[in-house]
Amino acid sequence: MKSISQRLPSGAKKTKYDKLIGLLKEQIETGRLKAGDRLPPVRNLAYDIGAAPGTVARAYKELIKNGYLEAGVGQGTFVRRFKAAVIKSSVRTMYLRSPRLPDIGQVDILRLGFVEFANSAGFDELMAYPTRADTYDLQSAYLSYFDDVPLGYVEPDDVVITHGGQHGGVVALQTIQKLRPGGIIVEDLSYQGFKSAADLVGITVHAVGMDEHGPDPDQIRAIIAEHRIAAIFSSAEVNNPTTIRTTNERRAEIADIAREHGIHIVEDDCYRVGAYSGVSYRSLYPQRSWYISSFSKSISPALRIGCVICPSGTASMLKNTVFFNSLGVSRSNCEVAKFVLCHPKIGEIQALISEETNKYLQETVNRLGQFAIRWRENVPMLWLELPRGWRTTAFCQAAQDRGVLVSSSEVFTTRDGNAPQAVRIAVNAEYGLERYLEAIDVL
Repeated sequence: MKSISQRLPSGAKKTKYDKLIGLLKEQIETGRLKAGDRLPPVRNLAYDIGAAPGTVARAYKELIKNGYLEAGVGQGTFVRRFKAAVIKSSVRTMYLRSPRLPDIGQVDILRLGFVEFANSAGFDELMAYPTRADTYDLQSAYLSYFDDVPLGYVEPDDVVITHGGQHGGVVALQTIQKLRPGGIIVEDLSYQGFKSAADLVGITVHAVGMDEHGPDPDQIRAIIAEHRIAAIFSSAEVNNPTTIRTTNERRAEIADIAREHGIHIVEDDCYRVGAYSGVSYRSLYPQRSWYISSFSKSISPALRIGCVICPSGTASMLKNTVFFNSLGVSRSNCEVAKFVLCHPKIGEIQALISEETNKYLQETVNRLGQFAIRWRENVPMLWLELPRGWRTTAFCQAAQDRGVLVSSSEVFTTRDGNAPQAVRIAVNAEYGLERYLEAIDVL
């Protein structure tokens, strides 16, 4: 049986009933009371805290109704145990085309966030369109969450909430086109969402090659000399799919080129699960740099929440673009996202997600180490260059025939680009390490 603090929080304006509910909710949300913990009998707890048994009984009943506790006849009262998703080891197809995170506790926090919103939401929160003011608390929470990222001087007003990272890239590009029309530069192997955003906006995409240090500055200069360019799109911290990290020196050189020509830089930082290790373009070139992040690879893709940290003075334009696209981001999702980001356990959970991801990566390397693979810790994917004689299309088809789906290099090139004979393998922790490694053994 789990013990509970014998002292209720001080504060003359609250009743013992309200104080007890607040205390129990806090201890559940912070993890002091864990799922399955049995609470003291009503009379015992009432005696310990100096309250009437009826007060404790009503508090238990209220928290059961709100989804925090559960009770069984003759068994007692427990912290609610959420039903875990059924893991089917017999699942035939293993999806390795995009990362699937392990559940290290974030699922229960998400559930608690929805419970909290459902219990506290008023009529407007449930029936009215979102307003621009609704996201301010989440904007502030995001800034605290990005405490380890060197973004330069940022205010909450510089943070614009979006429907995930992909949406952030689209609305950033749409806004940039109002400031400086033109095409975009991308890395020759890069996230397909950049090209999709350009297609939606109707602009040209130019690709530059990369070396071990990042995008080639000379190729960037050559393209700028021949074409009207609005922005450089780059995943400096983690190139998707190759995992290459652009060095700080190369970032500084690219920022200088952009500054010289008045070009914007859009940095996509959605693929790491560990700490940021470089210097951001926004800190190097704050006048025209845009930083994009999302929940999808670090917590959960289900909420469809992300953000763009934009250059000072451009947030109003970007918010207009978001509202013209969708009339705002769901208030319920924003509230749940804020709950998650502010949860006292989220830092610990993210560290454990990183640790678990690295375990999957190391096991993958142990099996594929004889081949040409590129990988990094805290990046939930690997880049596999195929052995001589294999064509990408044939390899992907052979893997699919055996129940394993991987991403072809062709997905990451521009229309006229040359795709290497390679595939991207994403870490899928959804079904456990054993099932994942069965898929790797197939490859």
